[in-house]
Amino acid sequence: MLSDTELEAYLSGLGIPEAGRQYVIKSRETAPTRQIGWGAEQSVKGQTYSRINEATRCFESREELAWIRNLEQQSEDILEYHAQPEPVACYTHDIRGRPIYGEQTPDLLVLKSDSIVVVEVKTTEDAKKLVADRPKDWVKKDDRFHFIPLESHFADLGIEFEVGLAENISRLEARNNDLLHRVRVGVTRPSERITSTLTDQLSRKTFLTLGHVREQYGQEMFEGALWLIDRGILHAALKRQSLVDDCAIIAANQEMLNFAIESVLSTHKQGFDDVDIAVLGNRKAVEHYGQKRGAENLDTRTGRRYREKIKALGASAPRAKALMPAFHKRGNRLSKVAPAVRDFLDSFISEIPSRKFPSKNKAYITYRVEARKFHAKYPPVSKKTFLKKYSTLDPVQLARSAGGRRAANQARGSTPAIKRHARAQRPFERVVMDHTPMKLFITVAESSQGVAIVKPWLTVVTDEATGCILYFIITLKQPSRRVFALVVRHIARKYGRIFEALHTDGGKDMDSVFTRQLSAEYEFTYSTSPSANSRFNGLAEGAFATLRTTFIKDYPANCVEWSGRSRSKGFKPTDKVCDDLPAIYKKLEEAVTGYNDRIVSGNMLSRTLHFKDLMQRFPMSGAPVEIDQAFLIATSVDSGDYRISDRGTIQKLNRHYSPVADNLTTGPRTREVREDCENPYLIYYLSEDRWKCATAAGYERFEGLSENARKLDAALKLEGAEARTKLNELATESQHSRLVALAEEDRARFQEKKAKGAECKKPKPACSTSADDVFRRARRVNVEHDEQED
Repeated sequence: MLSDTELEAYLSGLGIPEAGRQYVIKSRETAPTRQIGWGAEQSVKGQTYSRINEATRCFESREELAWIRNLEQQSEDILEYHAQPEPVACYTHDIRGRPIYGEQTPDLLVLKSDSIVVVEVKTTEDAKKLVADRPKDWVKKDDRFHFIPLESHFADLGIEFEVGLAENISRLEARNNDLLHRVRVGVTRPSERITSTLTDQLSRKTFLTLGHVREQYGQEMFEGALWLIDRGILHAALKRQSLVDDCAIIAANQEMLNFAIESVLSTHKQGFDDVDIAVLGNRKAVEHYGQKRGAENLDTRTGRRYREKIKALGASAPRAKALMPAFHKRGNRLSKVAPAVRDFLDSFISEIPSRKFPSKNKAYITYRVEARKFHAKYPPVSKKTFLKKYSTLDPVQLARSAGGRRAANQARGSTPAIKRHARAQRPFERVVMDHTPMKLFITVAESSQGVAIVKPWLTVVTDEATGCILYFIITLKQPSRRVFALVVRHIARKYGRIFEALHTDGGKDMDSVFTRQLSAEYEFTYSTSPSANSRFNGLAEGAFATLRTTFIKDYPANCVEWSGRSRSKGFKPTDKVCDDLPAIYKKLEEAVTGYNDRIVSGNMLSRTLHFKDLMQRFPMSGAPVEIDQAFLIATSVDSGDYRISDRGTIQKLNRHYSPVADNLTTGPRTREVREDCENPYLIYYLSEDRWKCATAAGYERFEGLSENARKLDAALKLEGAEARTKLNELATESQHSRLVALAEEDRARFQEKKAKGAECKKPKPACSTSADDVFRRARRVNVEHDEQED
């Protein structure tokens, strides 16, 4: 990014007026002024790392993310860019043409080497709709769309404004550039032998394919070819072919590449004359076919009618008119339904979404009852007529009224292709993560007063390219930053890298400063789905559905006499399953292994083998990570509940953490502290601008455990403490109540003996401070407890 001095010189060189300078400076200093709301149903928001700005930048839609990727490719001309700059106040017009004064927020502010441009990103379909609905604001000239209010406003500021179309951005090229960036980072320079071999082969042949290079010359030659493409020594069609495909073409120069692609495409191009008219099967295709080859070549009934209509119309009439239906010649086409019946039917149909009928049949039954009351003279319409009118209602609105927002999202049609992200083709190119509450219970603690149980959460991380489950974890509380830190740390430790992009739902665990810090540190993109719209995270939802079928429903822990039979008559796993954490982990590991080893339809490999095969082909995929002290501190979670005690230890509740090599008796009493996400006996604190360690009692014992044992112990210590505390409070309260009851019995017995005048030794008062009295009552409690157990 530009410094303040460089920015001032840059603005002066462009001749930007003072108002434009203030707008640019304020947009750079403030956070994004707009983000997509949680109620959005078709947009995805998130954060991505910008190599130009060396910081994260937010986006509010797939189209804006594609535009940002395009800016990253033009890094030589782009100095910096900012998402959702300051809003500007101007006059616009509504659909009726009435002027409205309000704020408009553009999508991007781009500082180029020779100009400053503000961009509003739209799809072509949305831009055409705006031109039709609001012609006073939106205009199309010279194949470009113009938003007149913002253009005139920014022209006064000396800043250019343009409407960017998402279709003009090649997402395929952006993905190829991401792969080449990974090659630039993770692949070393190829040897002279590899370079000379590839250049010699391309000098003798017109082109080669990447699949041929891998099969004939090996993986090292394939990685060398990608490195040469990144340096511009070899050429590939980045906008037209994916470098992940084996059929991707490479050539020695651009002319040979263009010739190779055109020759390959021409051999696979199918002429229109070879297409069967029955396959096309629509009127527009018939019209096109008739104009191209003539009506005499149509031998079907459609062709005969087509020729007859052409003769009737004459030679001067257009051929397209022959395909138009002649409904105006059908005679009396007026409705046979009485006006009163028709009006009541229209009013009833319009009220259906607000009345929330569970089904069409229920709506029709209600209509018949009310219709007989409203127009007794005329009978209700038939069910066929009612359903025909019912079909004109919006299915999304009906589903929303009957089942809420999730049902409406399920009834909605497929998302436009321009709004979707292209499916990942490499491992770790994009992973999806989701959480779900498990329909069972875990035993956390046991005592004489009862058993403490909690309903756990399951977190699953799935690779999008292969569908393989990379990592799963069971937590005893709702998902938090600690869960995401565990995911990043375990994936990095297992595979030596982390993901390039992460997609998850819109939970609060991801919308945090901690996530943005990790994204900026390790340069990955994360995006979140709109609220209550599971279709954006379908891969993780499908994995959950399979695990529920293969794991939770088949869990035998609650069967009555299940050792003798596989199912009991009242088998309800969602209500009765209760087991300890190690047993559930073992069962879940078996279910995940079976899920990954299952062969996927359309591919003769299992998910595990497919993942390994792609990792061998693309070892540079993913962001490499070194497991060092800096990584452990970066994946630790901030905490503000600590204080420095008088002994120089860091205290939280009843646990003291002793600094390893530091004295905290002097200095500030508050420190910035981070909790280790894996080890409950280890924290990091900031001292003299350096992170240092502090450990608590039990640290050595915890480090001596196995990985699985540490995982279980940390979950019970960090997340099961609340349930154990409640159980101990219940036990303490019960013990205190029993002591009070015994004291009351002693008082009552003494008063009874005193009233009868019995001669007995006066007992000690129940509230005496003598230690013998307290010991006697406590001993009595223990004796009674032993008798009850016997």
